[in-house]
Amino acid sequence: MTALVANNATSRLAGAVNTTQTSITVQAADADKFPSPTGDQWFPLTMVKADGQLEILKATARAGDVITVERAQEGTTAKAFDVGDRVELRMTKGFYDQFSTEFDAKIADLDAKFDAGNFTRYDLASISTTATLDLATGNEFKIDASVARTLSFANVPTGKAMTVVLSITGASAITWPAGIRWHEATAPELGATWTIVVLNYDGANWSGILGAST
Repeated sequence: MTALVANNATSRLAGAVNTTQTSITVQAADADKFPSPTGDQWFPLTMVKADGQLEILKATARAGDVITVERAQEGTTAKAFDVGDRVELRMTKGFYDQFSTEFDAKIADLDAKFDAGNFTRYDLASISTTATLDLATGNEFKIDASVARTLSFANVPTGKAMTVVLSITGASAITWPAGIRWHEATAPELGATWTIVVLNYDGANWSGILGAST
């Protein structure tokens, strides 16, 4: 399953929730703050009562202000909640554990493909300093950064999530496409020999994280 995240996704319940409901309604004005999962996608939710009691849920779909959920996740128990109780997309241990598992598997797969040279490779002419990453051709690219490069995307899917893996050889500067939200707040520093960068697209926004470098 693919976990989704969003910045500042918080609201309050627009309707009371009993212990067995599998859908909750948030304030309509806040609805679009939350992701809209499709397929096997999901995002973590925490509902918090006025007295501080909480329940962790797994959100598997959203239609407007109605979110479909799986109750009582990560050792919490299903509780009754009142109108006005908080609903927040919080990073939970379960989210981080799954992300770590998926990330480790991706890196292991990437290492094997790197060793085999199995990438869509952009061998740029010596005078070229740009590389257009055509996402219609695949989502794994090997980029020669022996000189400074400016990257851009082409054929970015509309409303579709995807992961893009970049294997960057060389240590010259990379100018990244605008709008990437980096895990460490700034773009990763390239390693002296090669660098792996993982970019995630949620259908609307890009986020990025350093995979490995040497």
